Amino acid sequence: MNNPAGFGVQGSGCSVRSWFGLAEHGTSTLNSGMTSPPFSTSFSCRVRVSVSDDMTITVRALATQELDRYKLGRLVLREIMVGVANGGFFAVIMGVLATIWFQNWGLGVVMGLALIVNLFCAGLAGILIPLGLNKLRIDPAVASTAFVTTVTDVVGFFSFLWFAGLWFRLF
Repeated sequence: MNNPAGFGVQGSGCSVRSWFGLAEHGTSTLNSGMTSPPFSTSFSCRVRVSVSDDMTITVRALATQELDRYKLGRLVLREIMVGVANGGFFAVIMGVLATIWFQNWGLGVVMGLALIVNLFCAGLAGILIPLGLNKLRIDPAVASTAFVTTVTDVVGFFSFLWFAGLWFRLF
């Protein structure tokens, strides 16, 4: 399949790195870290499972009209805490695996931090996007997935690249 933007099926983000000038710094370890199929697939799949749970809870609460201001606050706080806890748990696992796989503990730290940020943002997006769509009188059960997937993909890539740039002093 021809992809004019330069993005691979696994979400390699090669053109994103070149846009930010990261490719000229000889980031072979960084490049292999995010484009390796076991890591990029695991990274995005874990986030999508987490966010689909958040969307399901929110859409159900909207459909049954069980969501008032008090319950909304509790729901948002609970999902933020779950996102951070899941992020921490999976960050440790992915960080250790990346460190062993690439023999670079810095890459493991970068992947772990990016996963925490991504799961935190996924929790917020999984709640706030269906609520926003509902406010706009758009069916959140139908429309939420595309928006939330976009948010998690963008946050995942850019948080990984940002932490990698900071950690490896690339900019």
